[in-house]
Amino acid sequence: MLERTLSTPLTFATDIAQPQKHSTYWESQSFPHFLGYGTVLYGFEQMCTYPSQILKTKLQVDLQPNRPFLRELLHLCQDVYRAERIRGFYKGVVFSTVSTIPAQLFFLSTYGWSKDALERRVGPELRDSPLVPLCAGALAETVTCAMWVPIDVIVQKIQIEPLGHAAGWRCGLSPVAGLARTKGPSSLSSLEVARKIWLEDGITGFWRGTDVHLLLFVPQGAIWWASYEHTKKMLNTRMQTVDDKALNVMAGMSAGVISSTLTNPLDIVKVRIQTKVEQSTSIVKTLVDMVRREGLRSLGKGLAPKIFMSVPVSALSSFLYETLLSLSRKENPFHIATINP
Repeated sequence: MLERTLSTPLTFATDIAQPQKHSTYWESQSFPHFLGYGTVLYGFEQMCTYPSQILKTKLQVDLQPNRPFLRELLHLCQDVYRAERIRGFYKGVVFSTVSTIPAQLFFLSTYGWSKDALERRVGPELRDSPLVPLCAGALAETVTCAMWVPIDVIVQKIQIEPLGHAAGWRCGLSPVAGLARTKGPSSLSSLEVARKIWLEDGITGFWRGTDVHLLLFVPQGAIWWASYEHTKKMLNTRMQTVDDKALNVMAGMSAGVISSTLTNPLDIVKVRIQTKVEQSTSIVKTLVDMVRREGLRSLGKGLAPKIFMSVPVSALSSFLYETLLSLSRKENPFHIATINP
């Protein structure tokens, strides 16, 4: 998400009265305020980052061998704008926002609860190690998988329409060439896409690619959170005079680069299986066919835009989440209403 990103920390709220450097327990959070502030903050994040999600998806389903990233990205942006104007960069944003925010808040709640539970049960030598956020991130991704997969399947199909099943794509045309062959924007809504999935594949079509989703996002979430927590603590130790918010942003950027690089090949396979650009639903067969047809460099396809986009997205996600935890603390004096009157 985070990417979702993103594929996007939980024990890092800052005490408003007495700032702290590290973590606080999840029990110190006001859950109603967490949901309320989270809805506003992550709605804002979605509007800021959604265009990058569309561009990444279109580039990843391109069947041609790699071309220079900046030139391809520029041509893609030009053709998306030429075909659909600004709305082309926000195709499917309403459904994505409405469905993603509850899933994101559920994920973060699961991560926070599991991280605190693990910290209370392990010894001091493990409490500050990357192992706790690694396990908590993996658990949160596994628990919320059933929510994320249908969202991904529908949103990605909306994002690449009308290119996803176009004959040009079967022949290996680029996203730019595919757009050039279309006439006007796609009229498919999220309900129409969902109906099409239902008619073609039944209920199981909404969970197409669940195995590759788990194979991608469980390690990606684990790596992101472990990298974020470890980097943040290291920066807090070595740069004590720097503001905590700046350190959180730096840690988020670092985590974005690390997780994006290590999981990019699986990300490509996931997108191609879920959008049916590849006919097979086998992870291994899709990966082998991709390498045979497009070469080993295909494993890095979309990596440059993914890193280019994930760094600011991870920085923004880190900042917003730290802000969310500070705002939703039970003792926050800025709450409109208290939890225990």
